[in-house]
Amino acid sequence: MSSQLSNWKNTDESYQHTIRKKIIGYDLIYDLMLDSIRTQQQVQDILIVGAGGGQELQCLGAHYPNASFVAVDASPTMIQIAKSTFDLHALHITWYEQDCLTFNTDQKFDVITCHLLMHFLPTEKDKQQLLSRLHKQLKKGGRLYLSLINDSAVLQEQLSYWQHSMQRVGMPPTHFPQFAAAFGVSTHPITVTTLQDMIIQAGFSQTVPYFKTLAIDAFVLYR
Repeated sequence: MSSQLSNWKNTDESYQHTIRKKIIGYDLIYDLMLDSIRTQQQVQDILIVGAGGGQELQCLGAHYPNASFVAVDASPTMIQIAKSTFDLHALHITWYEQDCLTFNTDQKFDVITCHLLMHFLPTEKDKQQLLSRLHKQLKKGGRLYLSLINDSAVLQEQLSYWQHSMQRVGMPPTHFPQFAAAFGVSTHPITVTTLQDMIIQAGFSQTVPYFKTLAIDAFVLYR
C-alpha cells in the first residue's frame, strides 16, 4: 500500500501553489473545518494523517498554538515541504514518517484530520482499516475531519468540468491528462454510499457533510 502514497515523494516545493489550482475550493475545506472545530469546548490533542504540505498545521496551529500535534506522512519530501513552507517552530509537533495504515499510537485525540488522502488507498479493505483505526484513536466525543475524491455515475462529466476549471486558473494543459489518467491507477475513488457504509462499520455515531465540489466531499465524523 505504501507504494501508492510514495507518488508524493517526487513532489517539489511548488506543491502549495499547485494544489490550490488542482483542488477546487481547497482552502474552503480547511476554513470550514476550522469553523466546526471552534465549536468544540476543548481541543488539546490533534492528529493529522497525511500532514505533508503543512496546510492543517498552519490552519490549526494559528488558532490552537498550545495544542499537542501529531503529524503523520509517508513521504519525507512532503514533510520537508511542510517544514519549509510554514513557520511551525512555535508549535508542539511530533512527526512520524510512516504509512497511515502502519502508524499506531495509544494516544487519544480530540480532533483527527485526514484530508485528500483516502482515495489513494487502493482497496476498500485498506479504506475500512484506516477508518476503523482512526475511530479507535479518537477520544469519546472527538471528531474526524475527512475529505476525499469520490466516485459516482457522473464522474466522467465532473472530470470534464474539472479540466476546464484547471485551465481557467492557469494550470498547464499537460496537467489534466496526467491527473485523469491516475484514476484506477493511483487514485481509487469509491461512492459516497460505500463510504457511508464503511463509516457505520467503523463505529462512528454521526456523519455530517460540510463541503462538496464536483467529485470532492468533506465530512465531520463523530465518535
